[in-house]
Amino acid sequence: MCYMEIQRGKEGMKAATFNGEVGATAGCTLRCLLGIISPQDERKHGIRADAWFGSIKTANEVAL
Repeated sequence: MCYMEIQRGKEGMKAATFNGEVGATAGCTLRCLLGIISPQDERKHGIRADAWFGSIKTANEVAL
């Protein structure tokens, strides 16, 4: 992985991008993916992760 994010606790992350729409865990995952995969990159990417990243909300957002 080429991107990491420091978490600032529940209150500190409240205004982070995506958190209001999909929640903290899915929001963190989406920010990490945007940090390593350019939106202009049209290739298919295989994503492997553990259960922390595997929520239904996250899977739905990543599939879009």
